[in-house]
Amino acid sequence: MSSLEIFEAITEDDVTVSYLARWTRRTWIVLRRGRTESATRSLAAISATARSISHPNVVRTLDPGAELAELQDTVLLEEYVHGDRVDVWLHKRAIHPLPWRVSTAIVRDAALGAAAIHAALPHQPHAASALWPGRLVVGVDGHTRVVDPCAELRGVTLPSELRARFCAPELGGSGTPIDASATVFALGRILTEMCQTDRTDDLHAAPRALERVLARATHATARERYRSPADLAIVLDALLDDPNPVRSYYDGRRAAEREAAPGDEEAGRITLESPAQAPATERLKGRRSSKSTLPLMSPPQPGPPAPAAGRHATLVSVQPPRLAPSSDQQL
Repeated sequence: MSSLEIFEAITEDDVTVSYLARWTRRTWIVLRRGRTESATRSLAAISATARSISHPNVVRTLDPGAELAELQDTVLLEEYVHGDRVDVWLHKRAIHPLPWRVSTAIVRDAALGAAAIHAALPHQPHAASALWPGRLVVGVDGHTRVVDPCAELRGVTLPSELRARFCAPELGGSGTPIDASATVFALGRILTEMCQTDRTDDLHAAPRALERVLARATHATARERYRSPADLAIVLDALLDDPNPVRSYYDGRRAAEREAAPGDEEAGRITLESPAQAPATERLKGRRSSKSTLPLMSPPQPGPPAPAAGRHATLVSVQPPRLAPSSDQQL
């Protein structure tokens, strides 16, 4: 999907104000008090939409003046909720990198949600496809859901609730209602844009290690997943606050496990593999090199290419043949 959908629902004076913003040219679909209003014609309509959103927790709103007048392409209104604060931000293009000070919480929630889904569906064959970032939905109530982004407007009802079509039946099935009083984010390409945009000139860019953590949480196979959302939370917090995140992560995990099981020498050992990978874990036991922590923070490396059909699979080092000297050289 090339578009980004954001579902927003705020209850104010028993009136639900909701809107669905789509990233397809200047297409805005505003759902307010059960009435659908299309704001796709002009910047004036978009400005009016921005002014129509009012809430006691909104600390910054869009200026309908020169800032909107300068826009020439796609416009997207995004609200990020941090506790009881609601910040409204404006971005001109999909490829515009998000401010790191704003996207930190979004990336953390997305990675934690992906880890939670992995933990809930450890052996489901469709878990990898369900964790595509465009299908990840994080709610501020702490619940994470997998949503089919292709549903778009289907099943959206007002004013009492929002409905979305879920991909994984284990997470609620098709048409599971979402409480309209909670803010729900459909992240879509917001994660991939953050990880793929060239940010060589952006001093507020996210650390590359966090991108690898996010890739591990959303695309890793079963033996490479984090064991729990709390396990991943320690990694993310260390990456954001500590200059030596790998060591702090392991120290924190070992300390927590020693408190849980005092006297157990194996309590401090971190095992990210599935039970099927136990022999490999045993072979790794006893390593003290710092390189043993690298697989935790880096995405899985692709293996060697499969040999072509009909060719011998064994790789043999072949030396170039020595040519016999020509008759001229012999003379």
